[in-house]
Amino acid sequence: MLSWDESEEGVADIGASALLLGADRRVLSDGHLVFSNQTTSPEGAVRHLGRGSTGIGAEERVSVGLDEVPDEAAFVVLAASEDEPETNPYTST
Repeated sequence: MLSWDESEEGVADIGASALLLGADRRVLSDGHLVFSNQTTSPEGAVRHLGRGSTGIGAEERVSVGLDEVPDEAAFVVLAASEDEPETNPYTST
């Protein structure tokens, strides 16, 4: 789970994602990049469970079923990124 406090002005909107990587540190396939618009990996090992409110902020949840991760996946990377960087005054261009 990734959560952040939205009560402060200027706080970026965050998105959570997960990547299943091979030993070469490359994503196994396009389907192995899981985020809010692609919510499940092909074998179902990784799922983006959506966004919720925490009362003072927001959260996004990602679930990883370790028993279901394919053998060719050497790494599971959990990442956070700005959803809309062009609207954030703290992002340099």
